[in-house]
Amino acid sequence: MCGVGITLNVNKDGCFFVKGLAEGGAAAKQGSVMAGDVLTAVDGETVEAQLPYSELVKKISGPSGQPITLTFRRGDGVVEATIVRSPLAAKAQVAVKKGLEAESINMVEIKRQNQAFQAQKDAMQAEILALREQVQQGKLEIDVWKQISTQNSGMASRRGSPGESPARGAIVEDESAFYKTR
Repeated sequence: MCGVGITLNVNKDGCFFVKGLAEGGAAAKQGSVMAGDVLTAVDGETVEAQLPYSELVKKISGPSGQPITLTFRRGDGVVEATIVRSPLAAKAQVAVKKGLEAESINMVEIKRQNQAFQAQKDAMQAEILALREQVQQGKLEIDVWKQISTQNSGMASRRGSPGESPARGAIVEDESAFYKTR
């Protein structure tokens, strides 16, 4: 495997930054790349935040002796480094493999979490629908009680004065008064 001899990590914004340089590696020999530099482009092609590590490895790796231009953000400035790829030391190759394995494990974990979140989302949506139905049912019950109340208040106003016979269908508070008047 041939590369440039840099160890990359991901910052809080999802961008790759140089964590370190392989001692004696191509980037260390070239001299312009520093730990902390944020990788922004490979051979003029922008490196997007959240780019999978495996895709970045493919972009940077290549035949020994072939130059590659990496663009970094350092503070407020930009640094361009043209580096000639060289075979990676065994330690660097192990680091790349570990990064690829970690990405694979992370993708499995992300998929698992996505499934769990989707199940939670589905359960919440079902709960929201049930609550909406309860609210709607509650509104219907309120409407029914309002109608009953309106009917009762209308009947109460038709009762008339004491001693008179109540209107047909009216609510009678004192049944004995009703029977005495008949």
